[in-house]
Amino acid sequence: MPHINRSLVVALLAGLAVLVGGVALNRAGSPEPSAPSASERQAVCAAPASTAGATIDLHPYAPADASITFVCCAYNPTVVTISAGESVSWSGNFSFPHPLRQVDGPTSDTPVPGGFANSTGTFYSYQFNTPGTYYYQCAFHGLAQFGGTMRGSVVVLPVAVTEVSNSLVISGSQTSTLSWNNSQGPFNVYRGVSAGSWAYNQTCFDANIPGPSTDAAVPPAGTMYYYLVSRRGTGGQESVIGRDSTGAAIPNTSPCP
Repeated sequence: MPHINRSLVVALLAGLAVLVGGVALNRAGSPEPSAPSASERQAVCAAPASTAGATIDLHPYAPADASITFVCCAYNPTVVTISAGESVSWSGNFSFPHPLRQVDGPTSDTPVPGGFANSTGTFYSYQFNTPGTYYYQCAFHGLAQFGGTMRGSVVVLPVAVTEVSNSLVISGSQTSTLSWNNSQGPFNVYRGVSAGSWAYNQTCFDANIPGPSTDAAVPPAGTMYYYLVSRRGTGGQESVIGRDSTGAAIPNTSPCP
């Protein structure tokens, strides 16, 4: 059987998953802004070369992990990347209203029901708790149907989950007890069977448990069981289940639910 080790891995979530979930912190209420009138749309303009002269005044109630500034008519930077649980702030020049709202795609003008929004277009901060890619626009100057340029996105990555240390011990005779020297769970336990030539075929054996696991099953004649343990994160993320003798992560083809 090859040596099994465990270490940190970061699972990146990509794609266009528009996910709603988080805690909005707003100095004022933030009902969904109404569609702009014809006279209000006259201020749609080209993106400036820089944000020089923008008034920077970050939201005092929620120190941001990423800061976005704006003038008419662009956000800077247009894309920020954070980890789940971190927050983003928007602030800038208020010579013209810039109501912020989440939309359901990079070129869409359709608001996300229940998404983050700030109808005042002033200082705003939002905490993103769910990994995914979030798109937003100024409800006036970001309308794609009128060539609006005031749009942006927030990429939220899963929080890295530290894998279980190389400390798995199997004890007992009639019933096997699996234990490991890691206190912070919960954990998933996987069991596979080896019949001579080695191949990883483990499946979920014990899911979302706080500590040691037991197995009263007896492997078929001429075979043996092997076990792997992973750590679960608070957001449903999972560490790698182990590493082979070269240090490569063991593939997890049947993850625990």
